[in-house]
Amino acid sequence: MESTLDIGDRVLVNKTSYHLHSIRRGDVVVFRQPKSWPLAASVKDLIKRVIAIPGDKVYIHDCSVWLNGN
Repeated sequence: MESTLDIGDRVLVNKTSYHLHSIRRGDVVVFRQPKSWPLAASVKDLIKRVIAIPGDKVYIHDCSVWLNGN
C-alpha cells in the first residue's frame, strides 16, 4: 500500500459503502486489528487492499502475486 498510501497518512472512511455492495478486488478496506495478530497495542485499525475474493486462487512465485493462474 505504500505506493498508494504513505505511513502516517490520514484517511476518511465511509463505512456506509460496505453495506451498499459486496467487497470487490481492488477495494481498500479498513478493519479492527484482530487480538490474535502480533502488532503493537497502539495499532487499532488496519487498512488493506483486497487482491482476491472467495473462490479465487492466489499464488506467490518469484516475489510476484498471481491470481487465478494469471
